[in-house]
Amino acid sequence: GFCSATLERCVNSFSFSAEQKPFLEGRNQLTNSTLSAMAEKYEQKDVNNNLEILRSLAVEIQKNSEFEIKVEKVSHSLTIEEARSKPTIGENDIVKKVHFIRHGEGTHNVAQRNWRNDPNWDGVSEPYTLDTDPKFKYQDATLTEIGEKQAKDLQQITEGLSPELLILSPMRRATQTGLLAFASHITAKKLPVIAHENAHERGGKHTCDKRLDKSKLQSLYSMVSY
Repeated sequence: GFCSATLERCVNSFSFSAEQKPFLEGRNQLTNSTLSAMAEKYEQKDVNNNLEILRSLAVEIQKNSEFEIKVEKVSHSLTIEEARSKPTIGENDIVKKVHFIRHGEGTHNVAQRNWRNDPNWDGVSEPYTLDTDPKFKYQDATLTEIGEKQAKDLQQITEGLSPELLILSPMRRATQTGLLAFASHITAKKLPVIAHENAHERGGKHTCDKRLDKSKLQSLYSMVSY
């Protein structure tokens, strides 16, 4: 699969094949040092904690299922050939390849960058907390023009795929990214699209992570099932 902070930095690929005996196989390059380059300093603790959770979940799934789980992380942009390649497993195995895509640049990302470039920045605050954004200016932030281009750039990869289902975060920036990236499949009505509440990052103090009401989202993105 393909994902990154700018849709260019990293790749996560999870492949599942049915097996009679569960076992974990494949490379696992999800190292703290690798992810450090993709995380802000203040985020590093959360990154490390989440990484350990992912590792423990992989082990638990492996112990309690009849699936082989192959986890790969590649620290470069995914090529078209890599995206379209099939997992190298048994000839008769049933395979599901899952691609993960991070949203493109959002208006809140630009706001954060400008906020931190202010010489008077305190090194802690953000532009989209209840204290700094009481009117919810950045609620459920959307993509910028750059973010839209990042999503459209993925079409050269997605047009060569045969996806069966697109699961989106209900957050607008993520929904927009997915709809733009898989536009040809959606336009051809060959790809069902679902927004799932558990597909977005943890909510909290950031106004940009507070989504719009589902009725409003449905009116904006009629091709998505909420």
